Amino acid sequence: MKDLPELSDDLPTLKGVIKDLLARIAELEAENAELKQRLGLTSHNSHKPPSSDGLSKATTKPGLPKKAKRKNGGQDGHQGKTLMRSETPDILQRHLPHRCECCQRPIADDEACTVIATRQVFDLPKPRLVITEHQLGQIECCGCRQVGSYPDYVTAPVQYGAGVKALVTLLSVNHYLSLERVNELFQDLFGYSINEQT
Repeated sequence: MKDLPELSDDLPTLKGVIKDLLARIAELEAENAELKQRLGLTSHNSHKPPSSDGLSKATTKPGLPKKAKRKNGGQDGHQGKTLMRSETPDILQRHLPHRCECCQRPIADDEACTVIATRQVFDLPKPRLVITEHQLGQIECCGCRQVGSYPDYVTAPVQYGAGVKALVTLLSVNHYLSLERVNELFQDLFGYSINEQT
C-alpha cells in the first residue's frame, strides 16, 4: 500500500482532494460492476455461443409439478364466471313421457302439458356450407330479350365464397395449418374438399 501523502491543513486543498477521491471511487465502482456483469454472462443471458459456457452446465430441475400453496380451483373471494341461462334459447325441445303409466295410452309430442323444469345446453351447431344458386333471368320487354348479370364475385359455374376463402386464409396463415391439414379439416367438418388451386 502506498504511503499516504502529507495532507495540507489548507481547507480548499482538502476539499479538492476529497472531490478527486470521490470521482475516482465512482469510476472504480462502475468498472467493478461491469467486470462482475461480464463474469456472469452465459449463452443463456447473452449472445455468447453455448460452447463458451465450458464444462460446467447449469443444473436443470425436473419438470415435476410444484406443491401448490393454494387449493385447486377458484380461490376464496374470487368472482367466478359461469354460463348464465339465456332468456331467448334458439331451440326448444319438450320431453314428455312416451306412454301413460296407468292406461298405456301413447302420448303425442305436441300434447298440451305443464313445463315443470328446464335445463339449457350451449353447443355448436353442426357446421355446413350454405349453397346459394345464382340464376340469370331473361325477360322480354319492348320486343327485346334482356338478360340479367351475375354479381362480380360470381365468376365460375361452381365456386367457394368469400367466407370459405377467409377461413382457409385464417387457418393457413394465422394458425399455420398446412394446405393438406386445411383440406382434411374441411372434409371432416363440411364434407367438401379444398384443393391447393382454390
